Amino acid sequence: EYIKSLRDDMLNKLLQTEGAYLNASLKDRTVSNINMRFDGVLGSRLVALCDLHGVCISSGSACNEGKATSSHVLKAIGLTDEDALSSIRITIGHQNNQAEINRAADIITKLVARIREENS
Repeated sequence: EYIKSLRDDMLNKLLQTEGAYLNASLKDRTVSNINMRFDGVLGSRLVALCDLHGVCISSGSACNEGKATSSHVLKAIGLTDEDALSSIRITIGHQNNQAEINRAADIITKLVARIREENS
């Protein structure tokens, strides 16, 4: 329940961003997982910028990590190549706390805005 609470809070914060979408069903996933996308944002770019700010996220799905192509898993759930490449994966564990969730959500939101501004 603790991890689910942190996950739900992070997801709710991130979904307030325009053009943010949860990939697949919320109920049919591990409680520690968020896989989502941001329109107009390359997931790998967001991952790199988050890393510079001390926020560890991944792009795509776990079985596709490190590849430059879109995830077959994300495509199998109906995402386009563009949507799959705009996706990130966030994993939350018992070691995380509410302050970290708040900080990470704030950083991700600001970086999404920054990337979109750079792209326009």
